[in-house]
Amino acid sequence: MTFAINIAKEGSRTDWLGFTGSVIGALVALIAAVIAWTAIQNQISADERRAKADRVEVDNLLQGEMERIAEALAAIWRVLEVIDRQENDDELGKLDKQQALLGITYGIEQLTRSSSVNTGLLMASVLGWERRRLYEPIYKGLEQLRDLAAATQPDIWELLTAVKSVSLDVRLVRPETSDYFTGLFERAGKAWSLGEAVLYQAGMEPGSGDRAASWVPRKQLDDPGLRTT
Repeated sequence: MTFAINIAKEGSRTDWLGFTGSVIGALVALIAAVIAWTAIQNQISADERRAKADRVEVDNLLQGEMERIAEALAAIWRVLEVIDRQENDDELGKLDKQQALLGITYGIEQLTRSSSVNTGLLMASVLGWERRRLYEPIYKGLEQLRDLAAATQPDIWELLTAVKSVSLDVRLVRPETSDYFTGLFERAGKAWSLGEAVLYQAGMEPGSGDRAASWVPRKQLDDPGLRTT
């Protein structure tokens, strides 16, 4: 009988040790899983911080690039406007059109080099959607401007329209560039809305108020007798 009791005790002790070992093994596995999960979360957080810092850096670089683009666009715009006026007003002082076109072509070539445009688009692609959608139209517009300038006989009006369009996009993303367009854009201080851009492209100018209803045709502004009160 004593032998039977010892066997029973031995069996219980073995089961208990087995159960304890299983629990300890499970705890070790759980601790290892927690450590691994924590490490992964830390790595994700580090990656997110690094990505956010990269986006901020890229945005700052693109903002600086907008200054260069705006300055060049304003210069090209001014020359194109002079050429356009000369073609429609014989009384204006004459600018050598061929020389002017050489200057414009040079400026557009420097501004729209494939490497610069492609790099700009690539940089914009790492930004969030809200910022990316502001930059991409600028570089797409520069590509269109390059194609127009490459024509055998560039159309002055088409070039001028393309330059105005890209300039508006630049001002939307960086309103501080307004100073470059003094005398071209009649309003400074803040970026135009899409509606205001449409009105300007249609040949209208801001009147006495800020709302779209105050905008009038440019010819009406030129002739005080046609102004509305």
